[in-house]
Amino acid sequence: MVVTRAYDDEGVGLVEKQSSTPDGVKRLHAEAYHLRAITARDDLSNFARLVPTVLSAGFENGTSRLMQSSVPGSGVTTLTADMQVTLARCIGEFHAATTERAVVGPTEIRCWITDRVASITPMLPRSDAALLRALGRELADDVTGRTVSLSWIHGDLSPANVVVSPDAT
Repeated sequence: MVVTRAYDDEGVGLVEKQSSTPDGVKRLHAEAYHLRAITARDDLSNFARLVPTVLSAGFENGTSRLMQSSVPGSGVTTLTADMQVTLARCIGEFHAATTERAVVGPTEIRCWITDRVASITPMLPRSDAALLRALGRELADDVTGRTVSLSWIHGDLSPANVVVSPDAT
């Protein structure tokens, strides 16, 4: 994935992301979808200011492109204890605002377990792959039919992906 940072004529920060790999195309599509979903929901308005605004997104000549606003603030390399507390509180509020109850069925099992196990097993020694497949089947059997709480998450949370204001909020 190629990420380019720039500024428009009014000094507003922009971030352009491009990818032509199948995984990258899928990730950019998902990112645009979820950013738009956050800004479209009235009940998530407190969080909309914390995420970039999608300015444009598309797919052309085998390349996916996402243009978004840059979130004001500076990146960090280390999260202080105070930052971690603030981040945990914000994430907790986001989880509470997006929580819904669902019964785990075949679609969830495939997405959450079967597909993930299948993507990892080719990289493992045969005996470990067999153990992982068995663990996946056991987990699937255990959670199928259960009612669980689901909420949105931040898929790549790391210090490099946290932007803070000058007062570290």
